[in-house]
Amino acid sequence: PDGGPSSKIAGWLTGISDNADFYLDLRSGDLYEDLTPFVYFPGNASEDVVAQAMTAASVLDMPYMVRSTASTGAYNSAALRGVPSLLLERGAAGDCLREDVDMYKKDVLNVLKHLGVLKGDLEPARNTPVEIGPVIYLESKHDAMWQSEVQTGQRVKAGQILGRVLDQFGGVIEEYRAEMDGVLLYQLYTLSTNKGDVLSAYGA
Repeated sequence: PDGGPSSKIAGWLTGISDNADFYLDLRSGDLYEDLTPFVYFPGNASEDVVAQAMTAASVLDMPYMVRSTASTGAYNSAALRGVPSLLLERGAAGDCLREDVDMYKKDVLNVLKHLGVLKGDLEPARNTPVEIGPVIYLESKHDAMWQSEVQTGQRVKAGQILGRVLDQFGGVIEEYRAEMDGVLLYQLYTLSTNKGDVLSAYGA
């Protein structure tokens, strides 16, 4: 509370989540990301918190759920302090599509009904999240340009080309292939990439 602006915001948000029964973090990827809808649930919290989060995730209309191994971020912070939490990813590349907004409303209402905050039956879902993992986060080794060869949501095979990084004249600097079979959760949407950027994330 006595820190700079970012610390004060973090302290305020922590205080809110500490007084919550459940914490939902609704995300839409970054401006430079394309993704298929999925949900992260905390994997480093107590067994009870993890179980509550996974059960709530099961009522979301999303195809995949991923166990987070991180201990950072607002939702993981809440879970580590005993508040079940989820991070939902839907939408991408800075778009605000009516379908994504409506699906998020449906997700939130279903979670509230699941938790007993609202009465009524859950709205039927087209998808039931299937847990996938481990997830490989492919990072760029170069400051260059990224050319993807696959689409988000697509199933990939071990050895399949995921994409290439190119120089300014289109010459191939490096080719990236999948290390295992899996589904592509998200990938870099823009042309330019810096060393250390996540080019794609896929899980079995």
